[in-house]
Amino acid sequence: MELQLNKETVYINEVLYDGQTEQGVEFDYVLPDYYPDIFKVLKCTLTPRVASHSVSGSQLFLEGAAYIRVMYLAADSKKVYCVDQRYTFSKTIDLGKNADGAVVTVTPKTDYVNCRAVSGRRIDVRGAVSIKVKVTAEKSADIITGANGDGIETQNDTVSYGGEKLNAQEIIIIRDDIDLGTSKDGSAYLIGAEANVTASEHKVIADKVIVKAEVTVKAIYAINKDNENDLALHTMEAVIPVNKIIDLKGVTEKHTVFVNLSVLDIDLAPKPVSDGENRVFTCDLSLDCKVSAAVDTEVSLVTDLYSTMFDTDFLTWNVKAQSLPKLVTEQLILKSSLEGTEDNIAEITDAKIETSNLVFRARGDGELTATGQAVFTAIGKYADGTPAMLERTEPFEAVIPVLGIGEEYSVEGGVQVSHVTYNITGENRVDVRATLVLRAAVYNIVNLTTVKDITVNTEKPKTKDTNYALKLYYAEDGESIWDIAKRYNTGAAAIISENDLSGGIVTDPTMLLIPIN
Repeated sequence: MELQLNKETVYINEVLYDGQTEQGVEFDYVLPDYYPDIFKVLKCTLTPRVASHSVSGSQLFLEGAAYIRVMYLAADSKKVYCVDQRYTFSKTIDLGKNADGAVVTVTPKTDYVNCRAVSGRRIDVRGAVSIKVKVTAEKSADIITGANGDGIETQNDTVSYGGEKLNAQEIIIIRDDIDLGTSKDGSAYLIGAEANVTASEHKVIADKVIVKAEVTVKAIYAINKDNENDLALHTMEAVIPVNKIIDLKGVTEKHTVFVNLSVLDIDLAPKPVSDGENRVFTCDLSLDCKVSAAVDTEVSLVTDLYSTMFDTDFLTWNVKAQSLPKLVTEQLILKSSLEGTEDNIAEITDAKIETSNLVFRARGDGELTATGQAVFTAIGKYADGTPAMLERTEPFEAVIPVLGIGEEYSVEGGVQVSHVTYNITGENRVDVRATLVLRAAVYNIVNLTTVKDITVNTEKPKTKDTNYALKLYYAEDGESIWDIAKRYNTGAAAIISENDLSGGIVTDPTMLLIPIN
């Protein structure tokens, strides 16, 4: 009987690209006539966002913007004036191979920003942003799980892994109007805005995943009153519900599903109402929704083989697959003390935290560390009415208990801000406490080492001893029946059957009957 190979498809999560791209920002701005002259620049921020991304063939296209905000004071005034501009950019990254259907993860951050008032009417901003990009795709490989014919004997090992990883990614666009109410007279202008999204639950039905989430939008704004020269800051918070059906062909209730949501872009702009004043903000949001699913799958690997009839050679290869994910949800508490540049902080209107450079690493047995940078900021005013803008950057490290992390692993996930509290603890000090929620999926790398190619040399048959039907062999405790069968050029199953053994390892020293084919 000629050699026949049994094959099975296994699935591998391949990293197609893991790098970053940079974008410089040069912005020269002349104030409109209705803006007062610049007396003092209070703060300049540069916030990068990636509004959309798409893959075509071997190229990744990014569409982004760097939001520039300059806050300043005019002469003899404590009112904060804001200059908001949007610096758009496009990026194309060559991935080196076809990546249609790949999953794209983008993480933008500000590298630096410098701002100076060239004159009372002109602002010069220089900065740079970078975008970390990771592109992964599911690919398949056929491995040998068995062989028949030409006297082939195979040793197999059954291994569990995560099977075919189902992936879906969709950018969710949301537009909503947020009403500030009618209790505050005058026009509102924005000082700062942020958004955080949290997936509350998901449900699997008929090749689809229903994702429910909430986006919390926070803003700090001022009311522009012609008869006032003081700083009057207010905060606004709104919760926008999200319900989205994500197509994920093949997903069932048996799958382990991981939903990873992040805010790609937020644009909050005042919208005049009927009386001409700005008491409504139009909110445009872009959310990146990634859904993955895996199910426990067993595969039988051929780890060794020989032929009882012919000389045989074979090659092995190692396929790196992923295990089922270990889903992690952990609450993190970060604290910092911010100090003002002047004495006597009278009030704090709002405080926030932003994180960047998040890195996951395993440490010891059963621990996963998350490290990164946290920027704490607070805004308010001093006793004399001048604005107080406090900021501090600190590294953070959180240790998360996760049992069973292997030597090789990969992690998908991120952190979202849950809530921030603050307290004035001294004349010029503010303590900020932030609660963050970390969600991650931890995959162990499963090494599937198996036979790749088999060569049976039918021109070199093995010499058989036909003088015996059985041989006696004294086996030691712990010996492998496979090794004994290979040594005597017979079948392991035949030895087990002849000696009425219960497994493939000798448990006690004993005399074995070896059938000779």
